[in-house]
Order: sequence, then C-alpha cells, then structure tokens
Amino acid sequence: MKKLIDAKDIIEDLKKTDPESYNEIRENTEVIKKTWGGKRKSAGRKPKNPDNVLVFQMKVSSSEREFLYYAREHNINYKDLMQG
Repeated sequence: MKKLIDAKDIIEDLKKTDPESYNEIRENTEVIKKTWGGKRKSAGRKPKNPDNVLVFQMKVSSSEREFLYYAREHNINYKDLMQG
C-alpha cells in the first residue's frame, strides 16, 4: 500500500535538506486566507436601545380608563398612590 505524501511533509523535508530553497519558496509564496464564515459586518442581533421603553398593554374597564386619564391630566404620582 502506498503512503500518501502530504504537502506539509514535503516542505518539512525541504526545510531540513535544502534550507536555501525552502526560504526562497517561503518568500515567494502568498498565504491564502479564507474569506467565508466567521464574523460579518451587520450580522447578528441588533443592540438594544436603552432609550426605548418597554410597551405594556392591558385591558381595563371604562371606569379604570377614566381614572387613568384623570391621573395623567392632574399629574398624580402612581407610586405615591400605591404606597397609601
């Protein structure tokens, strides 16, 4: 069975036997970088904006709605009201 020779093995052998040729090859060889995969511009989740307030909706009765309108018009502090 034949052993497959890897390019890395050939380069390592050349490095040991003929360092001058090895250095010439290294200087004239361009390293190819992968351009696929990895981090990409504008990819992933968008950052949360701290200025955006969470919108909370719930159904209320008509009397509760009237109270909310009244409290907003008269600048009533809900926290103070809830403390009692």
